[in-house]
This record gives sequence, C-alpha cells and structure tokens, in this order.
Amino acid sequence: MNGLFLPDGHVENQVLLDFSEGKLGPEEMLGVAEHLGSCEICAERLAEAFDSGKPSAPPAGFAEEVRRRLPQRETGAELFLYSARVVLAACAALFLVFSGTLRTLAGTQNSYLDITAPGFSAVEQISSRLNGFSQQILHWEVFQHAEKKK
Repeated sequence: MNGLFLPDGHVENQVLLDFSEGKLGPEEMLGVAEHLGSCEICAERLAEAFDSGKPSAPPAGFAEEVRRRLPQRETGAELFLYSARVVLAACAALFLVFSGTLRTLAGTQNSYLDITAPGFSAVEQISSRLNGFSQQILHWEVFQHAEKKK
C-alpha cells in the first residue's frame, strides 16, 4: 500500500485512475477510499478524473441484448393488411350506423324514432295573442305619456 501514496501523503494520479476504473485490489480500494474520505484534495482530483470525458466501454454483449429486446418490425405487407382490415371494419360500422340497417338486423322497429313535424297552430295562436296584448300595453303607455304632456 506504500506504492499508492506520494511522499506528501496524497494518492498518485495513476492510482486514482485505477481506482475510478475499479482496477485496484480489495485492500488497495479500501485504503484509497478511506483516504479519499478524509482528503479533499484527492477527492477533487478523483472527481476531475471522472470528468475527463473518457467514456467507459459498454459491457460485452450490450448491442446484441438491445437488438434482441427491440420489437421486430412488421413487414410492409403485414402492415398493409392490418391497415386494410381496420379501414374495412370502420367503413362497415359507419355503413350500418348511417344506413339504418342496424335496426333491421337487430329486429327492432321503434316507432318513437319516426319523428313527425309538430303542428304549430297552437303555438301560432299563443304567439299572435301575446303580440296583440303587448301592442295594447305599448299603445296604452304611449297614450298615458301623451296625456301627461298636455
């Protein structure tokens, strides 16, 4: 463990690099870790070693594992057939809904679905009577206002 430290008591640069890459033995790792816990200078140098931008190599078989986990792409023919089935089903559903054959297929003929236009004679009578009444009120107001001016 004497070869790990410089004469001033700090850890050598190569030892810090080996520590950051995990290349030291268990006793050396423990000794360097204890020193890093108490020495700010060496801890900063270790942080700079990690910030060196040197990317670590991916583990063996990483690329194959990623490719294996990716879903298999559908071929163009499979995608076309799936799309055609979806479009055909949507068109059939819309046809049944808007053609009225859905009621016939279900065997239900509901009379309440056959809507007839309501007769407006009662509404027209009420409307004309209210109009006449409001005209009388307006005429009466105008007449009283004219008498007050005289």
